[in-house]
Amino acid sequence: MLAATYGYQRGELRRGERLINAPEHLASFRGVVPVVERLASAGLRINLEAPRRIGRSSADETAGAIVADLTVSGELQRFHSRYVIGIYNAMDTRCDYPAAESYLSATSRQNGRTFLAEITVSYP
Repeated sequence: MLAATYGYQRGELRRGERLINAPEHLASFRGVVPVVERLASAGLRINLEAPRRIGRSSADETAGAIVADLTVSGELQRFHSRYVIGIYNAMDTRCDYPAAESYLSATSRQNGRTFLAEITVSYP
């Protein structure tokens, strides 16, 4: 399975100012490839985010970011179970998103590299 998406938006106030926390460009690529039928599939997701305006009082913007996630998933039929093992933000990209104006900081730092392991067991 392969998929790609792209979105463009130009959100403005009536005075022509860009909206806060509204990126103009968003893009993603997703792919899943079987490695061993039903037992293991490898997945990749890459997200591209354009800069976002931080606040009303200035034209400051966050930096753009590329975030990649990697997963291995599969099914163990004998044990009626499925699993997913993943690395989110595999490149350890440190990006900021605008925070609410009531916060002390104008931006909120997103998590770096994180790991996921999930096992789902069903009873027949």
